[in-house]
Amino acid sequence: MLRVLALVVLAGSLTACGGDISFPPPPQRNLISHSVSHPISAVLGMSADEGDMPWASILGDILPPSEGADWRWTREHPSVQFDLMDSDGWKATARITAVDKVLATTGPQHVAMLVNGSRVGSATLSATGNYTLSFPVDPTLLKSGSPAVLSLDIEPCSEDPSRSEKGRGLCVLLHSIGFRKEAGQAP
Repeated sequence: MLRVLALVVLAGSLTACGGDISFPPPPQRNLISHSVSHPISAVLGMSADEGDMPWASILGDILPPSEGADWRWTREHPSVQFDLMDSDGWKATARITAVDKVLATTGPQHVAMLVNGSRVGSATLSATGNYTLSFPVDPTLLKSGSPAVLSLDIEPCSEDPSRSEKGRGLCVLLHSIGFRKEAGQAP
């Protein structure tokens, strides 16, 4: 009987509060006063399940992917076409790997990055390993061509024994290529 009485008292005390209980809203932050920058990107990955997208497509000198790999071999002039919504604040970017077997036969490789045919930067790959190339793009280069064509000029490259064409060698492993910018840089 005491248990029933205790339950009735407990239930009565809980319902006695009724609908008068209110909780204040949590503290609010004014996000406009804080400077937060998030990257915006149009970067095409090279795994088998990526490749051509509605906003980007491979134009040439990028070989088909190997099963399970996140890279593709390139030839001397890999190029990709991108549809960008604006032209301000972009950096051209590529993640590549210089391969030991290629460097052993060619020596250091020179990589130039071009946007719509104009050079935006270059690098020398003198050691085996991963490289991230990133160069600012003059907005006038993106306004001059729609869509934007991002390409690499790579030399020298090794001869590909599977190809009968002279000068059509294997160059680097391409992991991704495209454009990035910080959201706060341009409207």
